[in-house]
Amino acid sequence: MLKPVPCSAIRFTGPSGQKAVLVVKALSGDLNPPVMTYDSKPFDVKEQDIGGGQTLPGAVIEILSGDKILHVLYNFTPGQNGRQSLNEVIEEGGKKRLSELATNKDGTNPDIAYHIIGL
Repeated sequence: MLKPVPCSAIRFTGPSGQKAVLVVKALSGDLNPPVMTYDSKPFDVKEQDIGGGQTLPGAVIEILSGDKILHVLYNFTPGQNGRQSLNEVIEEGGKKRLSELATNKDGTNPDIAYHIIGL
């Protein structure tokens, strides 16, 4: 599970070699599937099961050792200034839930680079 680095909205730590299911959620506006890369490698963004019969667009990453960039280009319908959040899907006791990692509240920057630091 990823954990936020204190005093940073875009840095997270997690155990190297662990898989993380990351999804994006529209808080306003119509969000199309985002473009995601991790350590400069593109991901095939697919609908990920978030529990309760619901899905959100995202990807499964393996956390790499060191400070690596997760680059997310949020893709809203043209002309919209949407807001979005990056979430990790957590599975506990056979149930899934979303853990919000970061929120872009003003919606002015659809292109965000997050740091994932594998320990």
